[in-house]
Amino acid sequence: MTSKRMNFEGGRISIERVAGAITEYVLSIHLTQQELAELLGAVVNVRSLTTQAQRAQKRITQKEEKARKEATDRQISESLELGRALVRDHDRHHARGMPYGEILRQLVRDYGVSQQRAVSLITFARKQDRQGRDSQIISLSKAGTSKAEIARKVGCSKSTVTNVIAVHERRQLQLGGAK
Repeated sequence: MTSKRMNFEGGRISIERVAGAITEYVLSIHLTQQELAELLGAVVNVRSLTTQAQRAQKRITQKEEKARKEATDRQISESLELGRALVRDHDRHHARGMPYGEILRQLVRDYGVSQQRAVSLITFARKQDRQGRDSQIISLSKAGTSKAEIARKVGCSKSTVTNVIAVHERRQLQLGGAK
């Protein structure tokens, strides 16, 4: 492939034959922003083109970021929904007295997921539900609600309420914050 180049003050123009073609050539012009402004200054506002390109790139980046966030949120939501379904079935089988290993095998068959994935989804769903419950307990506690009343409202034992509040207070002290 033959090519000829002509250089001028920092920029360059090159003409190259397209690989495998006999009559097709590619013209490449490489200019700095300053050289482009000098060359096209009277015709086009180069700085505004650059600004417009930057804005367009920013919009594209924002759209891509939004799409990634939505896909991630959708994936988390689907995983949480499946995890909660697995928890419901797990608890139903457990209430019938089915051994843990048998429950797990049944869930794997019913949902078509691996044993490891089933355990992971169950753990994820339970953790998310606990975090929601714990936030509610902390909010009610800060509002001055008694532990017994919190337990009734949230649907857990008084000892659970006590433990959640104690853990929260310890963490606040470790972080140097107020209760």
